[in-house]
Amino acid sequence: MLFRTRELFVRQRTQLVNSLRGYLAEFGIVLRLRIRNAETLKHEVEELARTLPEEARRLAERILAQIATTSKEVGRLDHAIKRHARTSEETQLMQTMPGVGPMSAVAISAFCPPARNFRTGRDFAAWLGLVPRQHSTGGKERLGRITKMGQKDVRRLLIIGAM
Repeated sequence: MLFRTRELFVRQRTQLVNSLRGYLAEFGIVLRLRIRNAETLKHEVEELARTLPEEARRLAERILAQIATTSKEVGRLDHAIKRHARTSEETQLMQTMPGVGPMSAVAISAFCPPARNFRTGRDFAAWLGLVPRQHSTGGKERLGRITKMGQKDVRRLLIIGAM
């Protein structure tokens, strides 16, 4: 629930930022993409929004306040996930692998079956949808397409970690 709630808030924050960018674009104010910090976004909007009508400026401030609130919640949930990752021996062990941090370790422990259910690492990768589907028989390997089935949250986090 902790992980899913964080994902929900991140999606909502993205929606708020995109809607603010769209509303301001109607007035000729173009914000840069990928502003990670709510305070940076607020300062940038305040500088550019001096030319806006009063009502539009108030509405932009309300959206900015909602973005700041959502960002604080995401930060709190990030902290809770990191705290949870420190309490479990399994997640601490996973974090010793390159590219696996607290977020990935908690997601793997929450959403994936135990490692003993898989014969090899390739079986786990196939379960995640990272490798082609095998249709092999009699020593002749036939690889299909990458299915992208399985747990998409874990797959996304592992790909990001690998990059």
